[in-house]
Parts: sequence; structure tokens; C-alpha cells
Amino acid sequence: NCPHCLHAITGTPEFCPFCSRILPAVADRSPYQVLGYEREHLNVDLQDLEKRLFELSKRFHPDRFAGKSAEEIQYSHDHSSAINNAYRILKNPISRAKYAVERELGSIEEKSASVPADMADLFFEVHDHLDTIQESNGNPPADALKAVEHAETELREKVRGLEKNLKEKFDR
Repeated sequence: NCPHCLHAITGTPEFCPFCSRILPAVADRSPYQVLGYEREHLNVDLQDLEKRLFELSKRFHPDRFAGKSAEEIQYSHDHSSAINNAYRILKNPISRAKYAVERELGSIEEKSASVPADMADLFFEVHDHLDTIQESNGNPPADALKAVEHAETELREKVRGLEKNLKEKFDR
């Protein structure tokens, strides 16, 4: 319901269709939704993004609501803040990708705090070989050197695969 005229409202309009007053910002909208995009995509036209920012900023700028109620002024601040935050995320390709990844998989910080079991096993295996090489007094065993080289090759292939997968997702 509209907090001003109490009419029932369907959808998520920004202004009440009955009394035309500003409505509260919807909290759980994505940056794409805030800026009026119909779908999420990693490749964003920066000129279009900036145009959307300016149009929405003018529409919701708190100065436009200076003579209104404290409630309406707060709603305009909330809309403006959501618009600026959405723009900040979408204008930068790194933050845009981070947003997409975190929306799909959860917090990167939380995920990076744990190491996948296969990577932990590889790390400890390589560490053991490096200890053997270091303790060899300049005459390292060939099998230890070969194992470290194999691990390096395996890691490079894994990184290439991840980069290819990421590029495919960006393209899509």
C-alpha cells in the first residue's frame, strides 16, 4: 500500500499511481533493476549506463523533494543512494563481474577463505618436494624436480581452463 494515500499498489512503481507521491525504494533489487535494465549482462554500454544514471539522479535528487515531507525526502535519499551504488557496481567491469559471481556463488571472501581439497593436497605435495630439494645440498633428486615441474604444468592448465571458462561466461 502507498504510505501516503494507502491505496493498494501492484508491481514496484517508484511513484504512487493514485497520489503521485514518491514511494519507498525496494531494498532487494539488483543494480540492473535499479538502473532500469530488463536483464543482467556483463557487457554494459557505458554511455547508456551514464545516461540512465543522470536521468534517474535528476528524477530522485533530494533537492526535488525539498518542500515535501520528511518521509518523502528520506525516500528520495534512499532512491538516490541505490542509484549511485548500482552505478558504482556496473560502471567497473571488475566490480560487475564480482557482483555476477557473488550473486551466483556467494561471497568471494567467504569462498576464498577455504581452499579446495585437491588444491590443498597439491600444495602440501609440492611443499614436501621443495623441502626435499632444499635439503639436497645442491644435488636435488630428479623425481622431486620432475614432480614440481609436473605440478606447475598442472596449475598452468587449470588456470587456462578457468580463464577460458570465465571468458565464455563474459561472452554469454
